[in-house]
Amino acid sequence: MRIPKGGDVYVRLANLTRKVNNYSTLQEEGMNMRGLSIWRCLCVAAVVASFALLILPGAEGQASNRRQEAGLNQQDQGPQLGTDPEMTPTGKGRVAAYPRSNYVWPYETGPRYGNVPAHLQNRADVILTRVGSFRLVDVARGAIRLPGALRANRGLGQGRHQYFIVQFDPSFENWRLNADEVIELNGGKVIGGMRNAAVLARLDASAYRATETLPGVQIIEPYHPAFKLSPSIGRAPMQDRNKAVSEVYDLQVRLFPGEDVDLARQEVRAAGGNVKKTLGRTLIVEIHRNRLDAIAGIEAVQAIDEALVARPMAEETTLTMQQGDAAPRIPAGGPYQDSGILGGGVGGSGNCSVTTATVCTDHTDCGAGGSADGELCTTGPQVLMLLDSGIQLDANDLSNTSTSPGTASLSHRKVRRYETTNQFGGSGDETGCDAPAQGGFTHGHVVATTAAGWATNFLPASYGDADSDGVGDGIRAEDINAPGNFWDLDGVAPAASIVAYDGQVQPPVGESCGDPLFDNIVPGLLYNGPASAAVSSGSLGVSYYKDGARIFNFSWGASTNSYTSEANQVDDFLIENPDAMVFISAGNNGIDADNDGLPDIGTLGTPGTTKNGLSIGASDNGTAGSGPTTSSSRAGFSSVGPAASSNGCTCASPTDALPCPTNCRIAPQLMAPGNELFGGNLGIPSEFACRSNDNDQTGLVECDLTQGIEGTSFSAPAAAGAALLVRDYFAQGFYPTG
Repeated sequence: MRIPKGGDVYVRLANLTRKVNNYSTLQEEGMNMRGLSIWRCLCVAAVVASFALLILPGAEGQASNRRQEAGLNQQDQGPQLGTDPEMTPTGKGRVAAYPRSNYVWPYETGPRYGNVPAHLQNRADVILTRVGSFRLVDVARGAIRLPGALRANRGLGQGRHQYFIVQFDPSFENWRLNADEVIELNGGKVIGGMRNAAVLARLDASAYRATETLPGVQIIEPYHPAFKLSPSIGRAPMQDRNKAVSEVYDLQVRLFPGEDVDLARQEVRAAGGNVKKTLGRTLIVEIHRNRLDAIAGIEAVQAIDEALVARPMAEETTLTMQQGDAAPRIPAGGPYQDSGILGGGVGGSGNCSVTTATVCTDHTDCGAGGSADGELCTTGPQVLMLLDSGIQLDANDLSNTSTSPGTASLSHRKVRRYETTNQFGGSGDETGCDAPAQGGFTHGHVVATTAAGWATNFLPASYGDADSDGVGDGIRAEDINAPGNFWDLDGVAPAASIVAYDGQVQPPVGESCGDPLFDNIVPGLLYNGPASAAVSSGSLGVSYYKDGARIFNFSWGASTNSYTSEANQVDDFLIENPDAMVFISAGNNGIDADNDGLPDIGTLGTPGTTKNGLSIGASDNGTAGSGPTTSSSRAGFSSVGPAASSNGCTCASPTDALPCPTNCRIAPQLMAPGNELFGGNLGIPSEFACRSNDNDQTGLVECDLTQGIEGTSFSAPAAAGAALLVRDYFAQGFYPTG
């Protein structure tokens, strides 16, 4: 289960007014359609440069500019704060979490072992694992102090395979190419790369002998059960008092690619575990802590983490994302929106994006979201997939018209699909939480509208056109601090389409959605490639393949800084689908416990520890001038890195006083508006969205205003909305002349 990372204070505004929009969209003649094959690099660069996403102090370490292989040897960073700073509807502060007061590591040594000094960890004679760093000489003579129960022997009998770390001398040319070819030619498999010229490989007896003969091989070491166990197991605080003191743990047990899932389940049961759920190649297992070695000793198991409950982590934001601040206000939606870049595509114009100015004869000739229409491409809207706590179709900013919620479909103005995560092994019910008795705040709806809400500008006439001028009549809200000053209720990419998955079940009558016992997200399987229409490919795979989504948002997570199954699934998805990007909230556990004026390091939460997705921290929002809190200021609650790493990085713990090794991974990578202390001095307190007064998706369309919601939950969709505009910019043919 995952916890939304957004706050929930709301205030109704009754003084909403209708607005007639007289602005015209960009003239479409002469646009050149361009390919999106360079999307990955251009997205990040353009989001940073054009939409003022800010990389701010507090994210220590060094970042790689290239994608990394998913899921190998990620370092857990120990216990993290299990609290969220954002306000609940009852005005309470951080969510209470109970310490693991009876924590015991049930083995004679561990859970961390070797500790090569940071300045030596990049040497070719050092092996880096999630549980520590080791010198080759110590490994070769068996001097690493692994518990006997967590040590593997070489057992390559007839027809058996085993996993090994194979480390090379990097001075040997083409060592990786040789390893891939020789190992696979002899029946083995390279699972992925590791630091310091090493690979993790599945070898049988024949492949093992062939590997021994490879030039430059320094050591072939079994992938010991100790290497699989996250050092944070049993240590992260929990919201459930009983679970916090229980000796029985819920674990995420991730299998190596290609392993037999049914056989692994049998082996887990034989080891004393209860398999509660299967999500692709991840098993959710309940087992006593004294049996961790039995699970880790299963050869098919790649990594084991604790399965933690995790929680859900407007015009100012929309303007700030386009021009760096919210003032001066530009007519209508901002410079990009005013140019017709709304995330909605061209709608019947433009040339082929694959080969400029040639005839389009097939859908494959068109760009993402496009379809062949005679001799020209129709560029459809960009598609955002979000998985969260639900949305409200009966709120004006996501409704089909100003009077009808509509039903999610391809013909709906905003939402082309709205389903639960039940089909992926999660839990949801397609309802929101807008009813005042249950909190009056639907986290997922505010997330969705921050990125792509649409209630004011450039509306289609079908939304409601009382004066018959061909433009929909929008809604605006009055600034309660400046009467007579009305603000737009549009997201960053208002014309983009949404695919929404609900991962939260409405609590019982009389209970609040903000109660920690109910305020969680159960996402289920995110990805088990390849992407397809089958639910077995996970929510990422289905929405990518079936709905054309290329931008994805997760505003939820657990407070532990570890590389869990969800982070691994995100990385697998992005490696296999390089034209996509996943935006993830960094978390709201930023603290300064020692009061030195600097954020304590290592408070990032998973799945923001992903290597290939983008973790988004919170900056302050735009203001009406300069001051101590502006869009270039980090919000104090925003979690900081470094991210869980593969090098025994001990610096990613708030209580660690050691300096960060230089090879820790930087996170968050980007910052976007997510905080407006005391409502700021400009406009409606961010973040804000329309709210209905019930939890269903039918009936009267309403827009009582939710406002003043703060958190990295809303930074992530602000960045995702900017990415939708970037894709729309290229799809509409503005590049290279526009």
